[in-house]
Amino acid sequence: MNHSQEASADMLKDLQKNFPGLTPDLAMKTILVESLKICKTVLDLTKLPVDPSVLDQLLNDGLIDQSEYTRIMNMLDPSHN
Repeated sequence: MNHSQEASADMLKDLQKNFPGLTPDLAMKTILVESLKICKTVLDLTKLPVDPSVLDQLLNDGLIDQSEYTRIMNMLDPSHN
């Protein structure tokens, strides 16, 4: 296991210790949502694993609201309304 993998595993263990109900899936989605919040351009979005289906899932799971969904979709597809 390399240093990055060890750091990720340690972070997940710490999160699960502090938040017992946290699953790896929810942890990943939470980190993605927080990363999306700081994206200001489509170039920022290209660094994240995001597409309309991912945004739909985050919206349906209640992890982003409609305004955040629309903001990001408008960056991905300016013709989106």
